[in-house]
Amino acid sequence: MSRGSELSAEGIKLHELERAGRLAAIEAGLERGHISLAEIFGSSYIFRALKPGINHEFRLASAPSYAQLYPDNRGVPRKVDAAYADYLISALGPIDRALVIGDTQSDFLVGEHLRAQGVEAHGIIVNPGIRAEVAADKDRHTWFGDNWGVLSNGLATFEEGAPPGAINTVMLVDIDKTVIGPRTTPIPGEKEKDCSFYIDEARRYAVSALARNRLLSGMPDELNNQLLQEWIETYAHVKGTNMSSSWDDEDTNAFLTAMVYFGMENIDSLLSGNAETAAEYLERMSHRLIHEMSRDELEAVLKRRAGEMGLDEDVLISSWVEFQIVIREIQDNIRAGIATPFESFRMLEYEALRDLYEQGRIFTNRQVVEAVQYGLRQGWRVYALSDKPDAAIGMPEVEGLRAQVTQNLIEAQSPIVD
Repeated sequence: MSRGSELSAEGIKLHELERAGRLAAIEAGLERGHISLAEIFGSSYIFRALKPGINHEFRLASAPSYAQLYPDNRGVPRKVDAAYADYLISALGPIDRALVIGDTQSDFLVGEHLRAQGVEAHGIIVNPGIRAEVAADKDRHTWFGDNWGVLSNGLATFEEGAPPGAINTVMLVDIDKTVIGPRTTPIPGEKEKDCSFYIDEARRYAVSALARNRLLSGMPDELNNQLLQEWIETYAHVKGTNMSSSWDDEDTNAFLTAMVYFGMENIDSLLSGNAETAAEYLERMSHRLIHEMSRDELEAVLKRRAGEMGLDEDVLISSWVEFQIVIREIQDNIRAGIATPFESFRMLEYEALRDLYEQGRIFTNRQVVEAVQYGLRQGWRVYALSDKPDAAIGMPEVEGLRAQVTQNLIEAQSPIVD
């Protein structure tokens, strides 16, 4: 039995029209050796704001946003949430079978939660370190691999005995480190690194730029370099924790870096027994800093932290004053129900990713492109799913940021790698 409302005749017609266009674009891209996300996925995207078919003419269905479907729920679900699967079923129309292709536990959980809703869901996950994290997959619904060669076997097995009515089969494909910057695929000419390195490089740049723009402006070069190094080391420590892995959220990682840097948070204490989601942590902590802690309490923390860092306390207090802009941005966005509270950080990530595209350092995964091509040829509906927000790909939701956008990264070409 299908989950989700039936597609309209117009929706089916648009599906067939877009499917033909995508197959032609993919074939041309594979032939010339470079391709864009727009050519692979047409209009079929779902980013963090959960608005399918962003800024494109053809849409498979007039899929509502999460807020339209669930007006009483302020939060926008992430891939790790069971509500994300509920949204997919409500927004995308009938789903009999689903195949999720990705590289993280979040992608694995999309399949798990769809199956809990009655969809025959399977997954193909490529990540050498993920098997232990998902040992609960006892019923073998997911194929795990250390490289993208697992795709061919997974696709063949998924297709075996498939029921008729291919349009009710959907393929859901992660973007970062799956389609672009593929994990485990060596960078051409740099065999010691894989293509995901430059996806992370964009995030590292954004974290560093946040420090330079908000914390270190106007400081002497020697002090600037010392504090930037401390900031980068703090970010690396945050990224290496289980908390970072379970949240899988770069906005929160950047904010948590600041909290540890300023001494407002002890990462080891936070790790012990914290069951908050990333969104819950951002909301709780920003509220506490603005409304609950007195000026004397804040200064006491900052003075203690300055002593640990060997700094003049006035230097750290001055940086904290600058960082208040970020804290208020996050709280204001949370109150407004904006899906990406730390919008300015994501704009920095966008700028870095745009530059890396222009330098030819963002690569597209041939095996995933060919998997999408296969699915389209079978008549399946194929969507790109990402927790990346609009702002990080050049289509910000915040009107004031729109003028800063110079390129929509969905349209950007990147070299195809094997």
